[in-house]
Amino acid sequence: MSTGATSYLVPWDEMAIVGHTELQRWDVLLVAVRDASCMPEKVRAENAAMFGPGAQLALMPMQFGTDLALLSHALQRYIRQPECWPELARLAQLDA
Repeated sequence: MSTGATSYLVPWDEMAIVGHTELQRWDVLLVAVRDASCMPEKVRAENAAMFGPGAQLALMPMQFGTDLALLSHALQRYIRQPECWPELARLAQLDA
């Protein structure tokens, strides 16, 4: 994830989708992170203040050029099916 000058990685097996909401009419996908120590404290605090304590990570589908349903479905698949993770490595190679 990248928030301005701060970048960090959240392992797939630490994530769980908790729901969605809107921020100024934009869809936001809320994600719980089991061990949020991989995230900067500032990010955790800002997201908790804005979206509640259960949402350590907030993703806006429009930042990825997709919609809420598609992003949610894709993330759920990778969260629930670790055997699909190698697909992501192949996609990253195509983007390089």
